[in-house]
Amino acid sequence: VDKTTLPPDAVKNGFRTVIKQDIRIETNNVEYQLEQYYSPSLHKVFEADLPEDVQKTEFGSTLKAFIIGLHYVGRVPQNKIKEILENFGVIISGGTISNILTKEKHEVFTAEKEAIFEAGMENADYFQIDDTGARHMGTNQYLNVVCNDKFSCFFVLDSKRKDALRSIFGLEEGEQVDIPMVSDAAPQFFSISSKQGLCWIHEIRHYRKLTPIFDQSKSVLDNFKNKLYDYYDLLKQYKEVPDEGLKIFLRWLFDSIFLPTTGYIKLDETIRATIRRRDKLLRILDYPEIPLHNNGAEIALRGGVLKRKISYGTRSELGKISWENFFTILDTCRKQKVSFLKYVKDIISNKHSMPWLFQLLVKDKESMAY
Repeated sequence: VDKTTLPPDAVKNGFRTVIKQDIRIETNNVEYQLEQYYSPSLHKVFEADLPEDVQKTEFGSTLKAFIIGLHYVGRVPQNKIKEILENFGVIISGGTISNILTKEKHEVFTAEKEAIFEAGMENADYFQIDDTGARHMGTNQYLNVVCNDKFSCFFVLDSKRKDALRSIFGLEEGEQVDIPMVSDAAPQFFSISSKQGLCWIHEIRHYRKLTPIFDQSKSVLDNFKNKLYDYYDLLKQYKEVPDEGLKIFLRWLFDSIFLPTTGYIKLDETIRATIRRRDKLLRILDYPEIPLHNNGAEIALRGGVLKRKISYGTRSELGKISWENFFTILDTCRKQKVSFLKYVKDIISNKHSMPWLFQLLVKDKESMAY
C-alpha cells in the first residue's frame, strides 16, 4: 500500500491473496555430471548411469509428453510442432518428432490400450459402437470405437466386414458378446451382441427427413411425429425410473403408434422399416442402463474425424497403432478425469506414480458394487 494515502489511524490488517493464472513455457536444459572411475589394470572407464528416462535420448520426458499432447490434444501437425518448439529454442528434427509420436514407449502404450479394452469390457454394464472413415497408407479404411461412459477404445480396420469387426472382440463364427450394446442400424453391427439395442435418435431422423408435398401428408406427418416425440419422452422416464407396468404399456403403445396405415406412402414405408427393428429399439425396456441414443460413440469419434481432416491419415503401421493407442488413452483419460499430459509423462518417465487407466476401470466397477 502507498503509505502516503493512509489516514493516521490506519492499522495493518494482513494480506488478501489474489491468484492470476499464467503459464511458463521455456527450455529447461539439464546438464548431468556423470561420475567416472578409471581402472589402469583393465584400461577401462567406469561411469555413472543417466536417469532412466533420458538414457539413449536427447530429450526429457516433459518435452516428449508435450509433443504428444500437442499432436493429440491440440491436433497440431508434426511440421507445426517443430516450428512451435524451435520458437522456444528447442533444437529438434522432424524425424525425431515422428519417432516420439510413433515409437516412444510403443509397446507400453499398446499394452495399456489392450488392457483398457479388456478391463472396460469385463466391467461394462453396456457398451456402444460406431465407425467413421479413415485413411491409412493411401487407402480408405475405418476408425471404429467401442466405448461407454467409463472408457473408449479405438481400432482402425481395413473393411466393414462382419468378420473384421468381430475380430476386435475375439468372436468365432456364431459367437456373440453377452453384454447390452447400442449402435445405429448399420448391418455390420448386428452380429456382435446378443443384447443389441438401437439408437432412437437415428430412428427419429428417418421421420425428420421426410418432406411431404401435400398439406394432408404434412398434417399426417406432424401428428405422427408428435406421438413419436411423446413416446421418446416416456422412454426417458422409464430409463430414469424403470417400472414393470410402464414397460408393458410402452410395448403396447409402440404397436399402437407404429401402424403403417396413415395413407402417406413414404411415412408408411418408414414405419414398416421401424417395425422390423422393433425388438432392438425396445431393448432398453429390458436393459434400462443402456443409453437411448448412440451419441456417446459419435462424440468419441469426433476427435478422429478432426484429426483425419488435419493430418489426412497415417503412413505406417506404427503410425496407425499410435493413433489407436493415443485416441484410446486420450478419451479414457477424459472420462476418468485424468490429465492426459501428466499420464503420458508418467509412462514415458518410467515413474509410474499414477494408477493405470485399466485399474481405474476395475475400481469404478468395485465402487459401484458398494
